[in-house]
Amino acid sequence: MTDTILVDQDGHFKIGKSATTPKDEAEGFLASAQDAADAWGISLETLFSGVNVVLYSGTGMLNTLLSRTGRKLGLITTKGLEDMILMGRGLQAWADYSYADRLHAVTHHHPDPLVPRRRTHGVTERIDQFGDIVLPLYEHEVSAAAKKLIADKVEAICIMTIFSHVNPVHEKRIAEICREEVQKAGADILIYTSHEVRPVIREQSRLNSVLIEAYATSRGRKQLKGIEDVSKKYGFKYGVQTLLSFGGLTSINHPRLHETMISGPIGGILGAAYVGKLIGNDSLICSDMGGTSFDMGVISRGQTRIENEPLMDRFKLNVPTLHLDTIGAGAGMILKVDPLTKKVSLGPESAGSDPGPICFAKGGTEPTIADCDAILGRLNPYYFLGGKVVLQVEKARKAFEEKCSSILGVGIEEAAEGMIDMLEADANNALRRVISGQGIHPSEFTLLSYGGSGPLHLAGCSRGIGFKDIITFQFAAAFSAFGCTTADFMRRHSVSTQHDIGARASDDELLAFGKKVTAVWNDLTKAAVDEMIEDGHARDKIKTVPFLMMRYTGQLEDVEVMAPLAEVNSADDMRKVIDEFEAVYAKVNHRVSRYGEAGFTITELGLIATADKVKPVLLKRPLGKSDPASAHKGVREAYIGGRWHKANLYEMDLLQPGHEVIGPAIIEHPATTLVVHPRDRVHVDEWTLLHYTHA
Repeated sequence: MTDTILVDQDGHFKIGKSATTPKDEAEGFLASAQDAADAWGISLETLFSGVNVVLYSGTGMLNTLLSRTGRKLGLITTKGLEDMILMGRGLQAWADYSYADRLHAVTHHHPDPLVPRRRTHGVTERIDQFGDIVLPLYEHEVSAAAKKLIADKVEAICIMTIFSHVNPVHEKRIAEICREEVQKAGADILIYTSHEVRPVIREQSRLNSVLIEAYATSRGRKQLKGIEDVSKKYGFKYGVQTLLSFGGLTSINHPRLHETMISGPIGGILGAAYVGKLIGNDSLICSDMGGTSFDMGVISRGQTRIENEPLMDRFKLNVPTLHLDTIGAGAGMILKVDPLTKKVSLGPESAGSDPGPICFAKGGTEPTIADCDAILGRLNPYYFLGGKVVLQVEKARKAFEEKCSSILGVGIEEAAEGMIDMLEADANNALRRVISGQGIHPSEFTLLSYGGSGPLHLAGCSRGIGFKDIITFQFAAAFSAFGCTTADFMRRHSVSTQHDIGARASDDELLAFGKKVTAVWNDLTKAAVDEMIEDGHARDKIKTVPFLMMRYTGQLEDVEVMAPLAEVNSADDMRKVIDEFEAVYAKVNHRVSRYGEAGFTITELGLIATADKVKPVLLKRPLGKSDPASAHKGVREAYIGGRWHKANLYEMDLLQPGHEVIGPAIIEHPATTLVVHPRDRVHVDEWTLLHYTHA
């Protein structure tokens, strides 16, 4: 689905929804915007001519990578590293494999390379880790490599030399020579250099980043340009924005667009942080269940973990990303039963939006979890997307019986609920794993459940864990879109560094470190601010915050620390930075895990520049009576816990602060459904958030 959320200057909002149109995302965007405009009672022209910001985020570029439909690339690298792509990293080569497949290497294969070996050319040059030139660049080899790639009709040339993040002089010269050769040949070939895309340590991840920027963002830029064109057609006056993977807005003309590739699910974490401030809890688990995946994010004692090397389609990238854990668990997962062993498999394939589950009657032939929900009466066949889609329950029931329940030799309802129980058990176990890695008891965490399928399976996913609170939303299906609207305009620049600070460093040593750190911050500030000014932001509206990636010397993992001051001008200033690191480290881990005696290492220096924008506001209203009769709309048979129940039906949007619903019940919304199991309760708070309590 494509979700739209409209926010006015007072923070009020309306939501629209439409089927995604992968071939031309502008069609689905426009249909979804029309749905939201209808909810507000305005035309598309009135909508687009009146808004200040149009933000679009999604997974289109990631899908380009997954489907291997990107540009034809060539690569020029340091001689001796030509096989770097084929070798990859062990961590990425085994990523996404099941435990069984990790044990039995016969099933293993490397990710398909984005550049074949024959289009990879090594050139003689070498810069060492200190940035000194050890071997000069052999320019004639660069010219020969460029000519071969031009003859191969590549669409983009990528350049990655060793230690270019310390000194990019050779990469810059290689790019100049390539542009000269491209111009001579009259070709239309783009040039990408790794020091411009991501100037940080770890060559393999930097190589992956530049390759994916060149490979996957072309189609993404075209789709985003289509969104901008259709917006301007209806009167939008500005440029369209998209969401960075580390949680800020940027123009669709952003030079490092691969930083937005997994922006869709990130919105949920931003929305969770926003809601956490309202409810007064800074330890949150975000869970987003859609059609294919179950995404989980953690905010632990106010700290949101930044992952500097996320995995993307089994490629390790140098892209700062709000950390998400993901498993394959969604309502669109295809169900299979082996006729010989009677083994049940959930996915990993998904029915997607086209053809979708069988009950959608769009050509789907394989049973899914959504079909099970329809068979058991948990989904209203006449209220899916507000009645725009009528679910064909009997068709789903017949196919499920033929392909699943009859093979298992059990009743249709028993088999369907068993499949749902398996899905929810997988999600429940995944939540337990995520929590256990935080060193915090579940009773400190509030679970926020969203996504189109989140409320539908909330009861089973959360049962028995012992959360402090469990919350879902009337706008759960568009919560990630809601989260995107809470973000500010942002730029994030960083560079790798290596500063080892002894546990008993003298004042002079600390001051020397401080001068080096401040010099880098000043350079990054200028680069980030210049980019934002170019995007049209006034200088006095731009705020900057420097940060560091630090660790105790000898550790393997960094911690991101927002600097307590903009410049380090004294030894005491440097001590304040170190103290801030230790405070953050104690929050993320435990106070007893601090180990200052080992000394400190700064591995990366960075700068975040932001500019404010309008955000949605959740209205606080007084609590009223608990009887939800005004939202009641009938009774429906629903199969829950091994038998049929007469479940009370409620309209989600009509529930008011103070209302309490006792299960068995089904709370319906055009875009999602909340199933309340027998004796469980749901109450609505003053923010109109829905709190789920297990019996």
